[in-house]
Amino acid sequence: MNTINLNFDCKVLDGNNPELVFGAAECLAETFAGVKIGKFTICEPMAKICKLSKEDMMEFTTNYIKDIVNDGLCVVAVDNDTNKVLGAMACENYNPSRKASFEVKNESINNIFSFLGELDKQFFTIVEKRFGRKIRKNEYVRGSMLGVRTEFNKKYVAQNMLSLVMDQCAEKGFKAFFVEATNFRSQKFNDLYGFYTAKDLQGKPISKKYCDHKIFHQIPEDVALECLLMIKPVENAVVQALCV
Repeated sequence: MNTINLNFDCKVLDGNNPELVFGAAECLAETFAGVKIGKFTICEPMAKICKLSKEDMMEFTTNYIKDIVNDGLCVVAVDNDTNKVLGAMACENYNPSRKASFEVKNESINNIFSFLGELDKQFFTIVEKRFGRKIRKNEYVRGSMLGVRTEFNKKYVAQNMLSLVMDQCAEKGFKAFFVEATNFRSQKFNDLYGFYTAKDLQGKPISKKYCDHKIFHQIPEDVALECLLMIKPVENAVVQALCV
């Protein structure tokens, strides 16, 4: 892999650095709504089907990052030569009682998070049955958004950000890191870097199929068929309880 032109560092996002907060929000807004970088167009399929613009996403990502940044789990990859944010991961300390400090008024964004929320509920129900109690704060980290805006070596940048997030998870004593993998590309990346697909009580993958949804059935079948709940464990007990 040629990384000779990449001179970047990954760092935990500091909420007191407005330039990096803006850069992280912009990176996620662009890569979800759709941005052409070199020969490639980067987008998230659910956002694309909903025809969300960068401006739509920017309002959300800015508010969302400000809401969770003090958890100390959001990370950015910053170009050392230009100080531009090349990649960003928005992650939160999952807290069942957390109330967002902002209102999402965009119906399409609410549709996306409603869909993902139903997937999460399946997961939380299984956790409760396996461990005999509900999820608590300071146990699981939710990786909500990941975006990289480089023409080449996107996986290399993403891998470095993921490594930093997992270091934070271990340092802070979390059990596991979980994500909603919305397309084949993200599912393949997660498989490659140590994620497991969470299983229900019958041993079936925790997933939601797009073909059953009134909007997301439009996602092309060569892009994605379903959204999977995937876990990267910090504690081995999580693998045995939730992924086997």
